Amino acid sequence: MAQQVRARELAFAEALANRDRAAFAAFIDPEAVFVGGGETLRGREAILRDWAPFFEEGGPTLAWWPETVEAHGRDGLAISTGPYRLTQAPSAPGGPRELVGTYFSVWSRAADGSWHILFDGGTRPTLVQ
Repeated sequence: MAQQVRARELAFAEALANRDRAAFAAFIDPEAVFVGGGETLRGREAILRDWAPFFEEGGPTLAWWPETVEAHGRDGLAISTGPYRLTQAPSAPGGPRELVGTYFSVWSRAADGSWHILFDGGTRPTLVQ
């Protein structure tokens, strides 16, 4: 199961890298909770509204990859964690800057066997010098 979640995590990151809003949304549970970035986002639609700049051409980019994935098969839950790199848009105040941190995601397996993000958060980003 951990390999399934790892593959889903990588595909989730690829959807954002491709600025594919529909593909990105398909990975998020309708009742997901994302924390960090200043406020708690509740529900897929709130998350998509907040993340809208990532889908715009010339917007910021966010890349991440799982270093650790663990699944709890009996409950259909898994966690993934690893580094992320946020690059601000060139038009951002002060110009583009790169920030890094560590994310964690909790995944839930649906009745059809697919995995969706239920909870997402991470450390505060630090500026790359």
